[in-house]
Amino acid sequence: LAPDRAGLASLLAGATRTPRAAEDGVRVLGDYTVWRERGLLVTFDHGPLGLAPLAAHGHADALAVTVFSGDEAIVPDPGTFSYHGDREARDRCRSTGVHATLHFGDRSQARMRGAFLWDGMPAVNAIGDPRAADGWWECRWTGGERHRRRVGVREGAITIDDRVLSGRGAAITFPLAPGASVTSEGTIARVKLGGATIVFESTGLEPWRIEQGEIAPRYGSRVGAPRLTAALKTQGMACSTVIRIPAR
Repeated sequence: LAPDRAGLASLLAGATRTPRAAEDGVRVLGDYTVWRERGLLVTFDHGPLGLAPLAAHGHADALAVTVFSGDEAIVPDPGTFSYHGDREARDRCRSTGVHATLHFGDRSQARMRGAFLWDGMPAVNAIGDPRAADGWWECRWTGGERHRRRVGVREGAITIDDRVLSGRGAAITFPLAPGASVTSEGTIARVKLGGATIVFESTGLEPWRIEQGEIAPRYGSRVGAPRLTAALKTQGMACSTVIRIPAR
């Protein structure tokens, strides 16, 4: 017979509560800032690369964002894929360049050391009050590069401001959900997904490029997915991206 799941849950955890969605607003939850607004869910990762000193199982995704509208991913995390079997795919999924953050060429925020570990730990620090939801955060790569980012969410618009303090070949990337249809005209890109059109508009960047990428929606599985990427026009200068999402 199938187990009585409700009874088992009650036995292990006591009385259960009716699930409910979290209230709208912004919260700083340890290594993440999380916004909820009218069905929109945005996360901003400003935590360290895994657990020091080896950062085992960590991904080099400091200052990355994810964006969901309801249950539908718009800017997802690339995922884990698997630990063994395809080393190149494993390394891609945990590298900086496939996450929705700023990167420098093909390098990551730290150097990979085997299938699980990292050599060195990038430093991530708040610039000012760490409790400020719209404050700046800085990532100092083990290779010497320095990048600052702040994120704000208001009325269906996500504003991401970036600053490069040191490093060459800076670009930003936004992995997109599988099935998204993407077009671009210069610094404006339109993403059609689930009947909605999401607009990415940038300043301080070269024109958007549409590339074929991939995400791992679950362990051991990879699927193709588009991604947007653009290089900074001038190193050391500012760039900004606004993502506009229609109301549900």
